[in-house]
Amino acid sequence: MTDSLKPEVNVQKTLAGTDGVTKSTQLPPHFPPWAGKLAELYFSGTTSMFVVHGNTFDVVRAGPERWVGLADFLAEQLFGRWDLVIHYDLARGLRCAAGSNGKRLQEMVETANKWIGDLRALPRDPTKGLAALDLLVQKNVMQEPEKRLRCAILIDHAGYVAPTGDRLALNEQTHLVTLLNWASSPYVKRLNMAFVLIDPRLTSIAERLANNPHVASLEVPLPDADERT
Repeated sequence: MTDSLKPEVNVQKTLAGTDGVTKSTQLPPHFPPWAGKLAELYFSGTTSMFVVHGNTFDVVRAGPERWVGLADFLAEQLFGRWDLVIHYDLARGLRCAAGSNGKRLQEMVETANKWIGDLRALPRDPTKGLAALDLLVQKNVMQEPEKRLRCAILIDHAGYVAPTGDRLALNEQTHLVTLLNWASSPYVKRLNMAFVLIDPRLTSIAERLANNPHVASLEVPLPDADERT
């Protein structure tokens, strides 16, 4: 094992907004329970990959009087302190995600250009998109500790990237193996890196991924009467 791949025991894991927290009990009070569970598992080092399913098309509270989409909540709230958040779906391809923070978005674009090139020039095809992201993950693991990125990758409609089924096409098998490699990597788990797969139907995602011990499934419930008011 090379020095750059030695287990990191001193990496400070941080989440949530510009201030940053280091334990789930420090999260802002408006965070929903599923986000608290995600943070708890992340801080424990148990997993860095999460499947968020259920009521994923609804808005999420982002403050006392503010609501945003789920991906924006992840980008600007849970991973709001991180250097790079990349959002992917089949329709729009790879793009940086910073919620409503234009300055942070521009900084992310510059960071992405430096690490993997112009995201707008990359094909929307998931095989090529995941290959580009895999290079980013490998570069980050191999990088000197002080130069590593705090990076989150969000994959929307994940069932179209790693679909369920017994007879997957070769490209779908490649997607699945790539995701499993990220999820099971002990080096990735020690860094500030996270992968969130989003799909309303857990059953749409390959069972070998959703049921993997290195992957945590988190359900977003329907709002109760108090939350609707």
